[in-house]
Amino acid sequence: MPEKEKQDKKQQRENPPQSKLNRLLPIIILILVTGVSSVAGLGVGRIFADRSGIDSGSQADSGSSDRSGTDERQIWYHDLEPIVANLDEPGAMRYIRATLTLGISTELNKEEGQNLIEKNKPVLNDWLSIYLASLSVTDVQGDRNQRVIQSQIRDAFNQELFGDGQPKIERVLFKEFAIQ
Repeated sequence: MPEKEKQDKKQQRENPPQSKLNRLLPIIILILVTGVSSVAGLGVGRIFADRSGIDSGSQADSGSSDRSGTDERQIWYHDLEPIVANLDEPGAMRYIRATLTLGISTELNKEEGQNLIEKNKPVLNDWLSIYLASLSVTDVQGDRNQRVIQSQIRDAFNQELFGDGQPKIERVLFKEFAIQ
């Protein structure tokens, strides 16, 4: 028996018995990796889902039906000066400062378009000041409300500049949109 005991001790030194933690460690690691991967996948999915929602909203605004460029209209951009207006908030002095960029169809020559905008700038600024002053803080908060505001500005500017003709302003972008 002493010989057998020596072999058992030698075998235990070469192959020590695994503790419970050592046996559970691979399972714990697998669960952690799976959990982290799931959370990361969900987060990335939400990021891209939100972006696609914004893109589809701007597609509707721009009048294009395909982001691949096959049906997308060409546009050029014109920056407007910042505009400040008091918001319609009783009992509080709140104001909004907005700087817009207009995305204009290349159907309108850039030089002619810039001249048309400059010529009508006082009327556009007046309309924009009155429109923004008619809004409350809740009207301007949130991405959905801001897209509605962009759409209303685009429609009003197209009406003012082009009357009943074909609208040339494809998009209205905010360079700055701050509420104070």
